[in-house]
Amino acid sequence: MSIPNYSGDFTKDEIREKAKSYRAGLDTAEVDQISRLIALTVLQSEVYRKAEHILSYAPIEKNREIDTNRINHQILRDGKVLVLPRMKPDSEYLQLVQTTDLNLLDKNSLRIPEPTGNQYIDIEKIDLILVPMLAGDYQLNRLGYGKGYYDRLLGHYSGKSCGLLYDECLYDRIPAGKHDRPLDYIITEKRILP
Repeated sequence: MSIPNYSGDFTKDEIREKAKSYRAGLDTAEVDQISRLIALTVLQSEVYRKAEHILSYAPIEKNREIDTNRINHQILRDGKVLVLPRMKPDSEYLQLVQTTDLNLLDKNSLRIPEPTGNQYIDIEKIDLILVPMLAGDYQLNRLGYGKGYYDRLLGHYSGKSCGLLYDECLYDRIPAGKHDRPLDYIITEKRILP
């Protein structure tokens, strides 16, 4: 096990920039290999096996997010309910949309793949949220892009949450505010937290 990154006195924005820089240095094959390892871990986990309604996400390829396509396809093959987020126009909240066909995603104005359907799912029905993140720490805090969509979502959620993260972007501690809710799990290509 490697020594964790030390965040020191870095601000959230500085940690975000370090994570983005790390991702920018990855090639497609590296993203695929790491994503494959993370997907395997997620799909073998007890929290996945127990979940029936799973909120995942469609990866933003240009940002080199952990690729969830394998996970999303397996959710459908396993007969579970796949839910994907859609940015609600003129709102700070996400719509949760059941998705049965991953070929029917459209990119929004920010080039983020989103579901096109209108079968909305209430947050209380979700058993597991797979959360995208730029950085995280051993206390299960996450750092996203800074828009707060997932912070607001997690603030109204009582089920299990699992962040998917590059191990290189795992820190000993990142700044966390009073509104930041720790995740239940973080999965990297090298470890599962807690």
